[in-house]
Amino acid sequence: MDEASREVLLTYAKLNLPHMVWRTLLGSRPFLAVTIVGQMGVGKSSYAYYSLKTGIMAYLCHPYGINLFKEADRCVARLEGIHGDLCMSRHCAKPDALDKKYALDIYTGPQGLFSLIETAAELAESGTPKRKILFLDDIVTRTGYTLGGELRKAYFAFREILRLSRSFSSVVVVTAPTKEFLPPEAVRETEFIVGNYGYNVRRFWRMVPFFLKGENGQLRRGLKFKFSDDVPAKSSFGMPKWLDDEIARRKRQSVAKVAELVIGRKPKSEAPEPAAAVPQLQVDGGRENWAEARSSRRAEHLAERAIEICKKSGDFAAFKTCVEAAVRSDEEALAAAKMKVFAALSKRGKAVMKWEDVAKVEGPPSAYL
Repeated sequence: MDEASREVLLTYAKLNLPHMVWRTLLGSRPFLAVTIVGQMGVGKSSYAYYSLKTGIMAYLCHPYGINLFKEADRCVARLEGIHGDLCMSRHCAKPDALDKKYALDIYTGPQGLFSLIETAAELAESGTPKRKILFLDDIVTRTGYTLGGELRKAYFAFREILRLSRSFSSVVVVTAPTKEFLPPEAVRETEFIVGNYGYNVRRFWRMVPFFLKGENGQLRRGLKFKFSDDVPAKSSFGMPKWLDDEIARRKRQSVAKVAELVIGRKPKSEAPEPAAAVPQLQVDGGRENWAEARSSRRAEHLAERAIEICKKSGDFAAFKTCVEAAVRSDEEALAAAKMKVFAALSKRGKAVMKWEDVAKVEGPPSAYL
């Protein structure tokens, strides 16, 4: 390991997130879900990647009685004796043996989201006990589903996968520019970290919710500081070149996918010769997508209204019937209502997998919704 990589490792060995990853892999905590937000360029992806790799290295050294966080050089010597030279800085032109053998599952953009859904389905069908580390880098936006088509379906699928991810994963890290880009569950039910620019550092704050009683006696919810991870603003702490190039390639594919979904644009190698009708087709496609966007917003509003009205029902059997009647056989609104109900019940410790099973939940709906 060269001096630049050693500096990065020694820095991350003092931070909080690598410790959390390490404890999770050891089994001290059953599951770790982390959301990292911050403006583009602040270093969210680098912070996530190096935290994960440091946690993995600490986990691999643990069976040899070596604590990386106290004996980093000894841990590196042990791992390099087994796997060869390790690289952990911006200057890494190719993945080292740990990156290859203990590769993170990195998913980026809409294309990565579709791959994640396929992977989750395969793991669920196989029943494999393998625990995976998922790195979801700018994978989805809350408003993305308004584009309709595959993106809308993928968004709702992502919400379900995120809710059930502990069944096939031990660590999940999600990054996004702001919390508004993400489903509400990604903010409420994860370790929420905010990246900011500091003086010669990139500061990552862990924020936790709290409730403050106002003068009128009402409770207000807010976020307060828990810990801070400071990363030097130096080029060597940037994303490894090989990984940065790979993520950039995937994001270019994602842009092409979005263009294909919205305006029907194919890659140049596949697109037909331009014709006079193309501009008109693009306009029509735009109208269709805006219509789908309006339809999606209407379905969300109808679902929220149905739940608000029906949660006053005496039991969940009556609540289920009420919701189905309130959405007036609107399939999109009913699907949105189901997702909201599943998420609310899961938050309260009630894991319901099928809509039919909602009627079996005991207690008044108002206590859960």
